Amino acid sequence: MEQELLTALNGFDAVWQRVLSGKEGGPGAPEQAPAEAGPLDMAMSLWETYRTFARQVRGEAGARFAALAEETRSLVRSLQTEHFLRTGDLYSPVGAQTLPVFGVLTGMRRAHEEEQRLASQLQDTALADLADRHAGILRDMIAGLLEK
Repeated sequence: MEQELLTALNGFDAVWQRVLSGKEGGPGAPEQAPAEAGPLDMAMSLWETYRTFARQVRGEAGARFAALAEETRSLVRSLQTEHFLRTGDLYSPVGAQTLPVFGVLTGMRRAHEEEQRLASQLQDTALADLADRHAGILRDMIAGLLEK
């Protein structure tokens, strides 16, 4: 497990620099559009979303959401560790928010989009593979629901 984590974090320096770039703005800095959520915030949001779905849905789908939540929790822990090692600061989320959802199917679609964005932000690391895999699982679950 430790080796997998180290392998997953390989190449994280470049990703972290992309995440941190443009965050500091002093007086006279040009106005920028609101910053997009960073990978850690996105992973926290997805974790809470999957936990919510796991409580709302029963059976095989509930078990799949619980598994997604557990894997995403591990991703959050990895990103928190990396944040601390790079900055020396403990990551304190303002409050983990679930993705805005009107129903589970719509929520699954939004989670799929968020996983794709997360994979894009984590590109060049093995952690992107986890987000891509989660997006694929969600896609399969949605396809299964729409076939019924």
